[in-house]
Amino acid sequence: GEEEGETVRVEVGGKVTPGVAAFAAALKTNATLETLNLSANNLGAANIAALAAGLQDNTGITSLDLTSNRIAGGGAMAPEGDNDPAVVAAGLGALAAALAARTAPPSNPDVPSDVRLREVSLRNNLLAGAGLAALCPALGSALESLDLSHNGIDDAALKEHLAPALQRMGVLQHLKLAGNKITSAGILELFSSVEAAKRLRSLDVSGNPCFEEFDSFCALYHFLKNSGINDLKIAATGLNAADPQCMVQLIDMLKYNGLTALDVSDNNFGKAELSKILASVNISSGVERLTDLILWTTVRIGEADWLELVAAAQLAVKGSPSLRRLELRPSPTPKVLEELNVLDRLISIPGPMRNY
Repeated sequence: GEEEGETVRVEVGGKVTPGVAAFAAALKTNATLETLNLSANNLGAANIAALAAGLQDNTGITSLDLTSNRIAGGGAMAPEGDNDPAVVAAGLGALAAALAARTAPPSNPDVPSDVRLREVSLRNNLLAGAGLAALCPALGSALESLDLSHNGIDDAALKEHLAPALQRMGVLQHLKLAGNKITSAGILELFSSVEAAKRLRSLDVSGNPCFEEFDSFCALYHFLKNSGINDLKIAATGLNAADPQCMVQLIDMLKYNGLTALDVSDNNFGKAELSKILASVNISSGVERLTDLILWTTVRIGEADWLELVAAAQLAVKGSPSLRRLELRPSPTPKVLEELNVLDRLISIPGPMRNY
């Protein structure tokens, strides 16, 4: 991780390194640091426990990023000691104590020094059910942003551990759960648990097979109407492009006036489906506030058809003054790219597919 230009890394699993111990001690007394990003350091549970002790006593940090740090063990390739159940349990316990202390409501909101931890990213830490069982009870109602993407969370873990935590997060604005194992049943549980959170502004469930059933997609539509979400990412969620009802529901979703950003990439949309979506993006059809629309596709589309989609994109850009970002992922043929590049607000991104 980086803090004031210093990099702290772990070389031996299951032990606290001197650099981490010193950094944790400094955290206890530092009152000026507001954002702490220790992502991709592979710290391991022992070092997380040491850091958590410093974080618990810290009075200034409002944003914490612990992405990719093997919090719940390191998997098959981890250094010796990193998967020791006792070490993992101690690390999770210490982190839970720190989160409980720092994300609880302020004891006195009128005292400026009573700063809460409002943004937490635990992305890609192999948490799964056991990790959520340890950490979710500690997540307090002061949280405004939570990222639990890529943690192997399935429907059972969501229902048993995450849903009760979400129900008490009345000020939560941003929730990221991309790249987990949430199915249609799990997404319905999610909608139920955050329905009371009217302040929710962005939701990312990309890379979960959660909309393979039409009922769950219908539930999303009704959830949007009753929430404050304006940024929605549902890429690679198993939408059935062949189902006419699905397309009708998606078009109606675009017309939802609260939505400003939508990513529906990698849902097997071909030329016909992309054309319908692009044709709906204009003020005359009711789309008034949309600023960002992401339409990458896994379907191979020929050059002639892509050029027709470019024409549709031109009409979409012209018909929607609010639209500032429209992404298509075409086959990278020179003629197609040349046509796309003449559009000020249309971005073409050829290349490998994204990982959610």
